Amino acid sequence: MSNDNGSFEFTGLPVKAYLLQVASVGYHNKTIVLPVFPTSGKPLIDAGNISLAAAPAGLNEVVVTAVRQIIKQEVD
Repeated sequence: MSNDNGSFEFTGLPVKAYLLQVASVGYHNKTIVLPVFPTSGKPLIDAGNISLAAAPAGLNEVVVTAVRQIIKQEVD
């Protein structure tokens, strides 16, 4: 999960390259190879800005039905 500005952080992972898969409803998934850049003894993986392409959603037809109660009016 990302924070309010879209950034995220993983801690305690082994130092190696990773695959990052990004997914969001209404968009195509994207997989990014993240190499490791050692900085000051602490590895830093910079994914940069990630853009997702919109995926058009093909929706099927929706039919709404209802049963209406018969109203019976009688003279008092």
